Order: sequence, then structure tokens, then C-alpha cells
Amino acid sequence: MTQISFEHQIAYLTARIDVEIPNKPPWNGTGFFYRASLNDETDRSIILLISNKHVFLGSESRLDPMTKWTISLNRKKTDNTPEFGNIIPFTQVGFGDQYFAHPDQDVDLACINVSRIAHTDAFFRFLDDEFLTPINYEKVAPGSEVMFVGSPVGISDAVNNLPLIRKGFIASMPEVDFNGKGQIVIDAQIFHGSSGSPVFVDWDNEYSLLGVVLKQ
Repeated sequence: MTQISFEHQIAYLTARIDVEIPNKPPWNGTGFFYRASLNDETDRSIILLISNKHVFLGSESRLDPMTKWTISLNRKKTDNTPEFGNIIPFTQVGFGDQYFAHPDQDVDLACINVSRIAHTDAFFRFLDDEFLTPINYEKVAPGSEVMFVGSPVGISDAVNNLPLIRKGFIASMPEVDFNGKGQIVIDAQIFHGSSGSPVFVDWDNEYSLLGVVLKQ
């Protein structure tokens, strides 16, 4: 695939997550792919779909075996580029042993092991440890621009299966835990469906993962 900028690749890092539970209104959110090393004697790794707990579980925040969740990815062409609109849906009922929640109940983060998509013709990109570089707070400050990607109020390019990429600004002191919760406030228009969106900050001409959208 021809080398493209991170600003273009960011569209392929995420997936809209559509969730249904019997007798309840459906909802959606955003998740992003992350490759995690197993840290064993091999080079093995797994692909995780990271989002908020409430995106996967709903307002009741409990695992329901009847939860049906779906992500849809574009098919990969022979030249390793996406075939826009040729969509491969991945649907599963229940989470089995693939769901992992942050152990702190006050931290709204969870992930699902979706390694199976790596063995399909789906086109996607993922983050890895390279994007977890510690932030240089001498260069990242209140007012610094951030970029995030997702499906606000369920809006996306449905024909081409692409999300919306938007910007905002850091509004709190990033080196200080906001209200003691290990959070950073951004000034941006955040709507339902943006939950779980990755937020990136650009410093030294490189993007790093700043956090994950959580609307409170």
C-alpha cells in the first residue's frame, strides 16, 4: 500500500460498534484496534478492540449473554487497499471469555479480543506501543490541538464505511489529573456515538494517543 499520512490512516483504526440486547433500544459507540504483545518467548500478539465499558455493556454495566454486537469493516483488495463499500460485518452474540474490563470500576475502559479479524479479508489498521509514548508536557499544554475519530450520533459515511475525523483542544492542565481522576478535559463537540473514540495529540510532528473519549 502507498505510504499515506497518519491523518488518513486514522480512519482505518476504528470501527463503529452496534450493540443490541433483547427488549432494549439498540445503541452504538466507537472502538479502536490495538495490537498487544503477549510478552512471552514468542512474537505472538493479539488484536484488541478498545472502547468504553458502557459502549459494550449499556447503561446497566453488566454482562448480558444475549448481547449482540457488530462491527463492520471494508474488504481488503489484492493490492492491500480498502474496497470502500464492500463491507464485511462481524457479529457475535455474547462476549464469552474475550471481554476484559479495567479492574477499577471508576475507569470506563474495556476491550474485546478480536484477533479473528486478522485472519480475514478485512482491511484495518491498529495502534501499538509506538503510540503510547509518554507525553512531553513542555510541548503539550492547554490549548494544544487534538484529533479524534468516531461516529457521533451514529453519523458516518455509510456508503464507504468510513468514520468522521474531528478536532478539538486540550482544556485542562494535561499533566494534572482532572478532579483527581486521571482524566484530561478537551474542548470539543462530543455527541452520543463518540464514546470510545481515540484522541490523539500531535507533538514533535508525531501523533501519540492522549486518551479515549468519555462524555460525562
